[in-house]
Amino acid sequence: MRGNFEMDFVGNSPLNPNTRPPTGTESGFFTAPTPRIRHALMQVDSDIVTFWIGQTWNLMAFEAAFLPTSVQPQGLPGQLFGRNPQVRLSHIFDAKIFSVEVAAAALRPPQMDAELPDFQGGLKLSLPGWTGVQSIGSTATTISPFSVAVTGALRKLKLASSVTNTTATSSVTGSAIAVDAFVPVLPAKERGGLAISLLGEATTGSGYGDLFSGLTGGAGVGQPTGIPAATYNPFQDIDPGIAGWDNFGVLRTINWRTLLLDAQISYGKVVLAGNYSNVYSDNVTLFTGANWYQQTWWDANLIVDPWPGVRFGLEYARTLQRKFGGGLANNSRLFFAGFFLF
Repeated sequence: MRGNFEMDFVGNSPLNPNTRPPTGTESGFFTAPTPRIRHALMQVDSDIVTFWIGQTWNLMAFEAAFLPTSVQPQGLPGQLFGRNPQVRLSHIFDAKIFSVEVAAAALRPPQMDAELPDFQGGLKLSLPGWTGVQSIGSTATTISPFSVAVTGALRKLKLASSVTNTTATSSVTGSAIAVDAFVPVLPAKERGGLAISLLGEATTGSGYGDLFSGLTGGAGVGQPTGIPAATYNPFQDIDPGIAGWDNFGVLRTINWRTLLLDAQISYGKVVLAGNYSNVYSDNVTLFTGANWYQQTWWDANLIVDPWPGVRFGLEYARTLQRKFGGGLANNSRLFFAGFFLF
């Protein structure tokens, strides 16, 4: 049996997310950070199965194994990223030259009214004899084996269909599938020499926007036909970007397709990395408030470890969004960070 508890000060200041815009101030967000639980987990190991209970990484994408390199905080645009309370069962079948991990989990539902957990499951194949240097996020550089994973999610979503009959609801089903891979192109057994690695993630599905960071396309939850928006607002009870009532009064999930590619070059104490992602929805423009349906993002990162336990990183990132109606919005950002690693 073992446990893991991690926290930081990146929690959001208290606010009301149901108002538009959400109540809260930039000053409070940046100068009065709130403690946040990252992981609070207990694991019980046996020869047959490993039992997990608590908050940790989502099972989708086996996230801890396939985080790309970036100086900026993740999740990146088009990256499956998140931690949730869950109960998980997993087992690794080890054949020495390869291993297969099988896992299934019941996670916090995507909405309170769903009544059922978010069900996730997956398989991950690893080849321990084929390893390379992998820089995970902004602070960890390690040796990882070639691996490929297939994961999926299935969830129920339920919204009120009336404001007078409090038991009247309509339901839809959300689902998604993801494929992730880490490939050492120029393998390495230890850090120091020249090493090149590639990482990729592709997803497709509907009703799973909450498994990304802030992915909504601007879409609102909407309301059934004949009910004013102001009247229905207290009955929405779901985060935007997952599902809602479209402009025709039909309850449907929002479709998303994503692709994320990451390339890493490591030599000595220096890491060069670049990422590219593409996010697309073929039905988000059916929803009230939707303002973009396709997004392209890329970045370039330079990471240097000048002394043991000290790391500096510099990143340039560029975002392009294709707006509903044909417009193109863009954004460029520069990130610099210093880290003490211990």
